[in-house]
Amino acid sequence: MKRALALLVCLAVSAAVSPLTFAEGAASKPQIVKAYRVTENGLQEVSIQEYLNHPCAKASGNYPGSSAVKGNVNPGGRITADWCRYDESGTLEEVRCSDLRKRVSRYIENYTQLPQTYSGKYAAAQKYQINISLTTEKFSAVKAGVSFTWEDYAYQEKTEAMSVNPGCRGWWEFEPIMNNSYGYLKTFSWLGELKAQEWVDAWSPNTLSDGRLDGYLLYMEEPL
Repeated sequence: MKRALALLVCLAVSAAVSPLTFAEGAASKPQIVKAYRVTENGLQEVSIQEYLNHPCAKASGNYPGSSAVKGNVNPGGRITADWCRYDESGTLEEVRCSDLRKRVSRYIENYTQLPQTYSGKYAAAQKYQINISLTTEKFSAVKAGVSFTWEDYAYQEKTEAMSVNPGCRGWWEFEPIMNNSYGYLKTFSWLGELKAQEWVDAWSPNTLSDGRLDGYLLYMEEPL
């Protein structure tokens, strides 16, 4: 229920925001000029409203993906070792994570009186996010227990033409699309007795069939 409410709040905020503005509190606010969805056939331009209407959530407060800490492993493989199981309570699939959005290209400035077209290379990468630090064994249990295809990391890069308006600075930003699983990671004794359980909120980058990172590429501008 909390997940559904979070999505509704996110959509309500998106609907209230002007389609061309994103940053707040700045003297000259950066504007979203164009939005593109990454697809199997390349970038597909979408309306800014369509981008804003895509279900969104925040993965903030979670640890960025990194190598899991090695835990105590029973070297003899004895059956007296504890074991772990992840019980998934629910998922959010293919949601855009606004808090993971970041600039992925250099700034390009146009000091002329006319629009100028430039080639702007972007490189976007996204690791998994998780709310707690896990041992290798526990992390493996989480990955095995999620109901979608788990990815630790996804990446893509490309060069795209950007038309920068006169007297403006332009750049690319990328907002990843993620899959989220939440539930309990349970630790059992070798006798099957529950010893501990931890709440897990895990996010994995969504990918296309060729392994590229899924998401939205946004062309941004602000006055010089």
